Amino acid sequence: MMVEPIPDLIPDDLCTEIALPRPVAVLRAQAALLAAKTKKRVRAEVVPLQSMDYLESLSKFSRSKTPRNSERRLYGFNLVVPALENYTYQAFRVSYPVAEVYPVTLSGALVEPERVATNIVQFTEALRQIFSSKQFHKVVNSIVSEVAAVKA
Repeated sequence: MMVEPIPDLIPDDLCTEIALPRPVAVLRAQAALLAAKTKKRVRAEVVPLQSMDYLESLSKFSRSKTPRNSERRLYGFNLVVPALENYTYQAFRVSYPVAEVYPVTLSGALVEPERVATNIVQFTEALRQIFSSKQFHKVVNSIVSEVAAVKA
């Protein structure tokens, strides 16, 4: 008796390239720029988060739109200060569906109110607003001042 070979059921076009940069790639690029602009006194790290941590932090409004069992990629944009024993401040978080690039939800300490970007243009504009905000400048300048005081 001859055993039938197991057929290849996976389509050849499974791994098609996505032309848009993933939100995490945009965040990592901004993290590198922040380190350069602060002369490495403040670094930024883009770190994966656990989904329950993120879902617990969502507002009631957003939670109703994001079922607990939905699969999302979750990242924190953390400010890290090497001169202060690697003090870490989570500036904000982003979340987006695993199977899609958008929508991206931005939330956290420096994002009030929570924002949802449905495309790359809205996402980069939301990031521009966060990084240009008085609150972001205040946090970064406060950290830089503390580093200067520690070194003095």
